[in-house]
Amino acid sequence: KRHCRNIDTLCRERESDIAALKNVTPGQVIVLRFEDFANNPMKESKNLFKMLGLEFSPNVKKFIASHTKLPPNGSETISKVRNSKAVAVSWKNYLSTEEIDELQEKCATVFKEA
Repeated sequence: KRHCRNIDTLCRERESDIAALKNVTPGQVIVLRFEDFANNPMKESKNLFKMLGLEFSPNVKKFIASHTKLPPNGSETISKVRNSKAVAVSWKNYLSTEEIDELQEKCATVFKEA
């Protein structure tokens, strides 16, 4: 986990991962940003199921809906259900503006690929 705090290492590893994935047969890899999935889990799940040739059944839709939105007055601390949109941006609470700027600069290639 220590290397995750080193932005240079983190970005190099992601660049390496993306380069390796490009060598996989086209159509065998799905690139999906966590933020996109968390902000619209239903749409992204439908896309994934379609790409994988799976049925997006009413039960799957119900499960996703019930696990990505908190009920009114729900508490994330005692629930398996999370507000996926809030989770996707929660990292902003842990990084300074300077760290975010550095990350965006050093990982620009990674962000373009995703």
